[in-house]
Amino acid sequence: MKILFLSHTADGGYFKVGSHHLARELARRGHNVAHLSTSHSWAHKIPGLAKRHMQSNTRETRIDSEGVVHIVPQTIFPVQLCSAKRRISHILESVHFRNPDVLLVDQPLFADLISLFGPRTIVIYRPTDQYPSGLTNRRQTHILETADAIVATSEPVLRELTTTGYANIPGIVIENGVELSCFDVHNNGPRHGFVYVGALDDRFDWTVIQKIAHQIGEESIHLYGPLPDSKPKLPDNVYLHGPIPYSMLPTMLSKYKVGLLPLSDSILNAGRSPMKYYEYLASGLFVLARDTPELRRRTAAGVYLYGGSENIAEALLKISATVAPNVQGKKESAQFDWDRVCDRLVAFVESVRK
Repeated sequence: MKILFLSHTADGGYFKVGSHHLARELARRGHNVAHLSTSHSWAHKIPGLAKRHMQSNTRETRIDSEGVVHIVPQTIFPVQLCSAKRRISHILESVHFRNPDVLLVDQPLFADLISLFGPRTIVIYRPTDQYPSGLTNRRQTHILETADAIVATSEPVLRELTTTGYANIPGIVIENGVELSCFDVHNNGPRHGFVYVGALDDRFDWTVIQKIAHQIGEESIHLYGPLPDSKPKLPDNVYLHGPIPYSMLPTMLSKYKVGLLPLSDSILNAGRSPMKYYEYLASGLFVLARDTPELRRRTAAGVYLYGGSENIAEALLKISATVAPNVQGKKESAQFDWDRVCDRLVAFVESVRK
């Protein structure tokens, strides 16, 4: 199959996301794959915006070692303000992807691009978040009006769509996974401390970090991610390290005992399928995470969910009695290797194409 991703994040920046892994696995199976991500605009060159932009490569097209064609359009304005259909159509023509068999869309802001493709292209909407209002919600509605199927990364996301008028569209939940071969790092040394890897934005709960830090005594918390413009005063046992390359992540995680998912009250967190959930587990970490509808329905060993402050203290007490590594959680994460996740995606896509 010829498969085109319309994604929110370019490969080669701070974060590795699900579409990057799926594109790689599909290419390894012999499919012809291209990954088009949110444009790199002139506006992103403005100081401040540029610092927060995830894409580091300014070339419009490149082919990686697996044969995936990566496309990052260069535009005058951000994708929120223009679709750049003519420019993107020209790029797709140049790399022979104007007529893909399957279109996998996880960036709602690319909704206008769907009209570029003919009726033979199967449109699969792959929502990774909930979009309750605003421009992204309107663009999502536009996609759903033409989508042939939905592949949601969490049950709450799929449920919201199927209960708001789109129950007639075939849908499935396929969670984000883990590159098991990378995170299966053997560390015979002691494991200590708490770690978080990811964005430090409005979806991150600084207050919880402060509370945990005050309760863990001499243990430390290490936060890895692009540094925010502002942050609260943190206890002395909390360390900010900045972003870490994906290639260094497995070895770094293998040194810690507990992986944190301190999700804030943001509505965007209710249906999140955090990449780090299975990456922490595959690394042998226990997981301490905010209780959300999606994480509550999962059953992996060594995962402790908290609600209020009392729940945090109770979870920390249970974690203190555990012995690292989290062997059972590591074992259970194997069923979410991206290879298996891709198998489920291909089977579903094939059923939709019939």
